[in-house]
Amino acid sequence: MRKRQYFDKEWKQRTFRIREEAIEIYTYLEYKAVAGGLSKYALFDKIVEESITDILKNNPPISIKDFNSKREVKGFTISTEIEEILEKLIGINDLGKGEVVEILIGLYAKNNLTEEELKSLKTYLY
Repeated sequence: MRKRQYFDKEWKQRTFRIREEAIEIYTYLEYKAVAGGLSKYALFDKIVEESITDILKNNPPISIKDFNSKREVKGFTISTEIEEILEKLIGINDLGKGEVVEILIGLYAKNNLTEEELKSLKTYLY
């Protein structure tokens, strides 16, 4: 029933191919979001909004580590408005969709998790 509540408001399910490290971080962020009262369906929108805002305000140095070609499919719930913003962001650089999503998840984690939490995940996206 709760899922239907979100999909009735122009929400979509989108899938991207991202590295396992990004999935692990996202799973932890999802756990923290639900524990903090944020719906897991709204989490990806929040990640995209806050990460893009941080990029525009602070212009953090972003680089992609070399990676193996193995990527897993991960589905995200995304609103139509945020999907349009994400598509524009993907269109203005030479990165793939999965790489952009990895950067946004990594930046959000870096800004919202403690050093201890980041170390416990033992994964770094960049």
